[in-house]
Amino acid sequence: MAEARNQLPNLLHLVESSGSVQISRRGKPVAVVMSMHDYQKLKQAGPTFAEFLSDFRDRHDLTGLEDVFLDVRDRTPGRPEPLFE
Repeated sequence: MAEARNQLPNLLHLVESSGSVQISRRGKPVAVVMSMHDYQKLKQAGPTFAEFLSDFRDRHDLTGLEDVFLDVRDRTPGRPEPLFE
């Protein structure tokens, strides 16, 4: 960490050329310095889960898929007694 602080200009040049640099403290990774381009890609809002699921269902035919799983679920009753009284 102290080395990264002392070598900040060199660190930034390395990030510009390689895209990212991992910083460690006492041998354990604690941070990543990344290029602005990579950061902006990460910050872009992606689809919500509902949007992703809707898109998935639009792109894939799931007809008959429920029949595949009919015998998978264990339909035996659960515990006969409540866990807590």
